[in-house]
Amino acid sequence: MGIDLHRIVSYTLAPRRGIKPIINEAHTVKTLILLYTKGPLGRQALSKILGIGESSVRTLIRRLKELGLVDVSKAGGAYLTNTGEAIVKRLLEKIVPPKVIDISDLNYLKLSRKACAIVLRDYCREKPDVLRIRDSLIRYGAEAALIICVRKGKFILLSPQGNGIDETVIEELNELKNRLNIELHNYDLILVSYAESLDKCETSLYKFIVLEGID
Repeated sequence: MGIDLHRIVSYTLAPRRGIKPIINEAHTVKTLILLYTKGPLGRQALSKILGIGESSVRTLIRRLKELGLVDVSKAGGAYLTNTGEAIVKRLLEKIVPPKVIDISDLNYLKLSRKACAIVLRDYCREKPDVLRIRDSLIRYGAEAALIICVRKGKFILLSPQGNGIDETVIEELNELKNRLNIELHNYDLILVSYAESLDKCETSLYKFIVLEGID
């Protein structure tokens, strides 16, 4: 493709004239996905969804346009170019974007106030480095994390010690699967990020996608 997600994000976040944009990795990737699934979108709509000011949205769109990923119509707003669509399509073949999970009435699996989950397709065919993944998510802003592998239709909760606990042992794992409400395949890996706010949960997962090279 000539350009990967890490390079795209690095370009959009780079300081210019000593000033760093008030955006992060999540804003860039989420904007690309939003324009793919719901575009075209205007600055006001993107500002509301992303929770950032319209001036920051303007900067982000301008830089994505400079990369040849986005164009802008005066009537409809920003939309992806063919190159932008190809990059997002490739990403969505590998992941299911962060999704909010209601954990308010859970006990064992309620590790903070809020939780979001992302699915990495076919990512646990070989045993993942659970400790590294967990530590990365926490470094990117999560307070806690769960790493779950899908095997023969069941959720297997992985631990750094190497043992796995399935949903027959922890009933709430099955409840978590129902609330995720995503078509899952054998060897999919699910990362659940916990934090005090949804923004922190979501941002930690988007940062993981970018900084760990999941594209």
